[in-house]
Amino acid sequence: MTDRARRSLSTLIAAFVLALGFSGGVKAQQPQVTVEREAYTGPAIVVRDLPEPPRFASAADIEAALTVFDWVTPPSGDPPEIAAQIGITRGEAELVCQVSDEGTLSACSTVSENPGGVGFAAEAERAAGTARVGEMAYGRRVRFRLIFQPQVALQPQVSSSF
Repeated sequence: MTDRARRSLSTLIAAFVLALGFSGGVKAQQPQVTVEREAYTGPAIVVRDLPEPPRFASAADIEAALTVFDWVTPPSGDPPEIAAQIGITRGEAELVCQVSDEGTLSACSTVSENPGGVGFAAEAERAAGTARVGEMAYGRRVRFRLIFQPQVALQPQVSSSF
């Protein structure tokens, strides 16, 4: 057994003894815990042009938005470059957008983004700009989720997916 493993085991046993109150008539001492960190030795990760934080939708907008509507032209887009650079291959964002009288989407705000902070909401907003929805949504707000996956077309979800 290595010295490091022996120290870890004795620290664990001492903590267990203290937690259960077994001192056996001997005053138990608080174990000292030392955390050893290993230096990162992987490839350099350079992150440039971090995405702006998303604009989050209000509760009223989320509640009032249509969740059942038709796509005339579904959104199209790619996962954010930053996500790919750090090894994130799948993500999603849920948006609420205003629909024009021509069926185009604008004034989008974010309901959720997963994982957060790597640009899925911003990419979803850009993708929403390529979409058109059916007449029943003209002049209304709509709510939908976009799922980004590698090698798979962008997947918009509406209706019972919430």
